[in-house]
Amino acid sequence: MRACIQKNLFKTITALKHVKSESTVPSQKGFINMKEILSFHNGVAAVHDHKYGFHVNTQGKPIYSARYQRTFGFYAGERAAVIDTNCKSFHISLSGEPAYDARFEWCGNFHSISSTNELKAPVRKNGSYFYINEHGHILSGPYLYCGDPNSCGESVVWNFDSTCNIINNDGTSWCKSPSTLWLDARVPHKGIAAVQDVDGWFFVDKYSKEMGRGRFEEVEPHYNGFARVKLKSQKWVVINEQGQVVADLGQSTHSSAAELERASKLYWKSLALKRILDSDILQRDKRIEPKTTLEKVLFNISEEMGLIRKDSVTGNGFQLSKKGLLLSSGDVTGDRCRYWLQNRYLSKWVGVESSVEDLQPDVFREISLDSNAVELSQRVLNSYALDDWNGVADKLPILCDAPVTIVDLGGGQGALLQEIECSAQIHPATSLVCVERPEVVRIAQSLVVHSNSRVQFQVGDLFEGPVPHADLYLLSRVLHDWSDERAVSILQHIHNSSPGNSQLCVIDRVCDNVNKHGLLSLHMYLVQRSHERTQSEWELLFGKALWTVKEYRDFNNHKIFILNKVNKPTTTTLPTIFPTSKVPISRLISKAVIPIAGLGSRMAPQSEVTPKALLPIVQRVSEPNPLNNITVKPALEILLDELFSEGSTIRDVCIIASPKQIPLLDIFLAGYKRRNESKEQRSTFTVVVQELARGLGDAVLLSEGFVGNDPFLLALGDHVFSANSVQNILAAYFDALAVCGVEDAVNFVGLTGACLCRKDEISSTGLLAYSSTTILPNRGTPWKVDKMAEKPSHNHDDFELNSSFPGKYASQLGIDVLPPTIFVALKQKKLTMNNTEKELDLRAVMKD
Repeated sequence: MRACIQKNLFKTITALKHVKSESTVPSQKGFINMKEILSFHNGVAAVHDHKYGFHVNTQGKPIYSARYQRTFGFYAGERAAVIDTNCKSFHISLSGEPAYDARFEWCGNFHSISSTNELKAPVRKNGSYFYINEHGHILSGPYLYCGDPNSCGESVVWNFDSTCNIINNDGTSWCKSPSTLWLDARVPHKGIAAVQDVDGWFFVDKYSKEMGRGRFEEVEPHYNGFARVKLKSQKWVVINEQGQVVADLGQSTHSSAAELERASKLYWKSLALKRILDSDILQRDKRIEPKTTLEKVLFNISEEMGLIRKDSVTGNGFQLSKKGLLLSSGDVTGDRCRYWLQNRYLSKWVGVESSVEDLQPDVFREISLDSNAVELSQRVLNSYALDDWNGVADKLPILCDAPVTIVDLGGGQGALLQEIECSAQIHPATSLVCVERPEVVRIAQSLVVHSNSRVQFQVGDLFEGPVPHADLYLLSRVLHDWSDERAVSILQHIHNSSPGNSQLCVIDRVCDNVNKHGLLSLHMYLVQRSHERTQSEWELLFGKALWTVKEYRDFNNHKIFILNKVNKPTTTTLPTIFPTSKVPISRLISKAVIPIAGLGSRMAPQSEVTPKALLPIVQRVSEPNPLNNITVKPALEILLDELFSEGSTIRDVCIIASPKQIPLLDIFLAGYKRRNESKEQRSTFTVVVQELARGLGDAVLLSEGFVGNDPFLLALGDHVFSANSVQNILAAYFDALAVCGVEDAVNFVGLTGACLCRKDEISSTGLLAYSSTTILPNRGTPWKVDKMAEKPSHNHDDFELNSSFPGKYASQLGIDVLPPTIFVALKQKKLTMNNTEKELDLRAVMKD
C-alpha cells in the first residue's frame, strides 16, 4: 500500500513541476499516510486520510478546518465539488465553506463560460440532471443526463425519451434543425460537433449540415481543422473538415487479430436472438423458472443481452427490460428483427452457392406465397419508409402551382406519396397513384379505408403491362433490389410506357469511398443477385435505358436522381459541307464545362505547384501608354473573360478539378468574382472534383449533373484562345443545326473547333479529316468530320490538307459544343473498357 502511495505521490510531484513552476515540491512527509491524493490544481489537491476528505497545499497542510466524506479538485472560479457526511453534494470555496445553500445528489465541476463570464456546472437532483450557476441556481433542465459544457456554454444533453441533443448556454438547441435520430453526440468544437446515428459517427455544423461524408466507428473532436477517426475497417485516420483522409494511422496487429476473431463469431449473437424470438421465453409467465438446459442458456443470454432482469421486488422469476419490451409488445423493432432473421434469408447466407451467375431469383414472388410473410414484410418496409422519407418532398421536383400526376412504382403502402401529400409542395388537385403487386395493394387498400389519404393504389408490374401516365414517376429503393439487367428492363419499360415529357426520380443509396455498404450489398446479391451501386454505375444503368441525369440531390444518406428522357437516335446521313446560314440563335447555350484536372506532366515541376490552368500568361493589350499595354493573367481567367465576353451566351460554368487543386481554385474564383463585381455578370460557378486522372471523357462525364439535358460548351482550361473564338464556335454550331438534316439535331449533333497545325505539333494535339481533299472550308463554316485521331504518333498522312496547305493539318482547337447524348455514349464506352484502358477517351467516343 505504501509503495502505491509513494508512486502516486511521485506522479503528482512530477506533474506539479511542469504545471506550477513557482510552487515548491510537495513534502513527502505530509502525504505519506494519505489514502487518496488527486492532482494539484493551482497549488491545491484533494486528499483523503482514511477518515475524511479535505484539501491541502503543496506542503501537505490542510487549507481549511472543515472535513467531508470526499472532496474533488478546485477548477473554474476556485470552486470544488464535495460530498458531506450526509451524502449530499455541493460546491465549496477555498475557505472550505459552502458556495451556496442548495444540496444535490451529485455535482460536476464548474466551467467558465467566456461569452457570459459566468460559471456553469452539471448536477443531479431527484434523479434528474440540471445545470446551475455559481450561486447554486438552476439554469436549465431537467434532463435524463447532461455533460460538461465547453467554454461557450454548449453541451450535450439526453432528454427523457433517451434522445440526444446539443444545447446552447441558454438551453436552446445548438442545431437549427436537430435530429431526433441522434444516438449520441460530442460537445461542439469551433462550430463542428460529432454526432452518432444508427450508421455510425459523423460531423455536423450548427445548421445540421454534414461536414464531409460517411460514417465512422469512433471519432475525436475537430482540432484546428482536423480530427482523428476510426473507419469501419477499424483503421484510424486523420481527416479534414471535408472528410478527406490526410493521414493514415493504420491498425496494430493485435487490434486486427482481435477484430477478425470478433467478426468470425458475430453470427452467435444474431442466431441467439433468433432462438429467443422463436421460443416463448419473452412471452411466458414471468414467475416460471427455466427447466431444460437450453431454456437456462437462453435465459442467461437474454439477461446478457439486456432483454430481461431478475425481479427486483420478489427476487423470483424475471422482468422484461425496456429493450425486451421492444421485442414482445408489438413494437416495430420486433418485426424488424424477425424480418431479417427469416429462414429464407439465412439459408442464402449459409447455403451452397450456385455457380450459375445469370439466375434471376425473385424473393418478392416467394414472399407472396406466404400471407404471414407478406404482412411482416410490409409492416417492416413501411416502417423504414416512414422513417427515411420524412421531409423528402422538399427535395423532389414537384410543381405546386398546377395539378399533376405523381406515380410511385413499387411504393409499398404509399408512405412516400403520403409524405408528399402532407407537404405544402403539391397542388390540391394533384393525383397520387401507387403501383404495387396485388398482395401489397390488398393490404394497403384495407389501411387507406380508415384514413383520409387520397393516395390511390393500382395493381401493376414493373417489367411489363400498362404504366399509368404521369408527369413524375418515383422509384424509391426499388432498383437496388434487382440485378443490372433487370434494373435496365424496369427503366426501359417506364421509358417506353410513359409520356415523352415525364420525369423520373430514382431515390437510392450510393456507394463511395467512405460508404461502401459492403454487407448490405452481399445480402442483396445472395438474395436477389443485386447490389448497392456507385454513382457511375447508376448513371450507366440510366444511360442504357435512355435516361439522362438532369440533376441529383442528397437526402438522408440517399441520392435523388432526377432523370429526363433521351429520345432514341435516328440514323441520318450528314452532308459533307454545311452552307453558311444566317439562322437566329433562338436556343441559347448557357453552360460551359472546363476540365483542368490534368496532371500537366510536360510542364513539371511548375505544374506540381500550380495547376496549368492557373499559370500566368503575359498578354499585350492596346493601351495609349506603352507602360500599360502588358497584362499578366492566369490562363483560366483569360478563358473565363472570353466565355463571359459580349456576344457570348455562356452564363454558368462547371470546372472539373483534382482534389489538390481545390484550395488554389477556391482562392482564384473568390478573387475573380470580386474583380468582376462591377460588370454585373449573372454567372455561377460549380466545381466538381475528379478524384483520379482517368481521362478527358471521365472529366466530362462528371459534369452530367450540372449540364442536364441540354447541349453545352466544352473548353479546355489549359488552352488560350484568340478573341471571339467562343462566339464563332457558337454561331457555327447553330448554322450546323439549321441545315444538317438530322431529326432532333440538338440532341445528336456536336461541333468541334479546328485550327491549323504543323507536322511537328501533331504529337501534342488531335487531328481531324473531312471528305473533301481539294477544298478547305471557309473560316467559320461547319463541315462534317470523317476521321479523328488523338495525338497520333504515326499513320497521320491521311490527315494532311490539300496542296494549298502543304505540311498543314486540321487539329482540334480545344473548344467543342457537345450534345447531351454524349453522356450516354461515354457511359456505354466506360462499361466496355477493359483492364488495360486506364482513361476514358472523349475523342475516341466522339469518333465512334
